[in-house]
Amino acid sequence: LHSLRRRQRQMCIRDSLRKELTKRGFDIGKSVSPIFPIMVRDNKKVYQIAKMLQERGIFTIAIVYPAVRTKEARLRVSVLSTHEKEHLDSLVNALEEINKIIPIK
Repeated sequence: LHSLRRRQRQMCIRDSLRKELTKRGFDIGKSVSPIFPIMVRDNKKVYQIAKMLQERGIFTIAIVYPAVRTKEARLRVSVLSTHEKEHLDSLVNALEEINKIIPIK
């Protein structure tokens, strides 16, 4: 039962984050997994963005060729059941700030 509640919470958190990112114009693909992409489509930019997020205490992974096709570079975001709304807001706000410096959308 505890495991089921955690899974349900994780799905709610995932859905909330996906909805907010989509509303703000980020390309997050169609994955329904709690691990999903934020498309950047530029190998150099994706590393810079991942580093900027890490400097803000947000861990994401830059995924580039050959793991994905050329021009399909992305950040990989993992949503956990232990994340709180403040964590999601921090990610979304950081992405908006970074987008002003390095266009993501």
